[in-house]
Amino acid sequence: LKVRGKFGLAIVAGNALQQFLTNEDRAAVLKAIYRQLAPGATFAFSVRFPHASELARRVETAEIWHSYTDVTGSQVIVSGTQRYDASTQVMTHETYRQFAVDGTPAAAPTVTSVRYSFPLELEAALAAARFEIEATYVDFAGPPLTAASAATASALVYVCRKPETTKR
Repeated sequence: LKVRGKFGLAIVAGNALQQFLTNEDRAAVLKAIYRQLAPGATFAFSVRFPHASELARRVETAEIWHSYTDVTGSQVIVSGTQRYDASTQVMTHETYRQFAVDGTPAAAPTVTSVRYSFPLELEAALAAARFEIEATYVDFAGPPLTAASAATASALVYVCRKPETTKR
């Protein structure tokens, strides 16, 4: 993607960085973001926290996750399965949406894969892309990342900066 101009802020929201499933893809995205930022600019993003208990939890038979009311007023039940591949750090979810009244599908099933990364791994990837980490938080309103705060974290939130001058 070619974008003209340099920017003072880049935000990657909604755990979108987890959609890049390989080290090479993530490195390419970080490099592209770095290239589009002005010197001294801020880059912020969030990813899901990789709790071992969540990653180890394999769900082969669809379980109910939540429900919602659609635009027609119908109740829709959302269920799904999940599998984690520790060799690639990729979690795959199969999601099903069914009308509560009769169990018929409300939408086609979807399959989504996301990559989980651990804090030290993300720090190395950011350093390789030449970003300086200014702060790491657990959750958006949470405290800085520590061993204690990581125990209950649902997300890792990074605030980084592109240096004012680049080293060659």
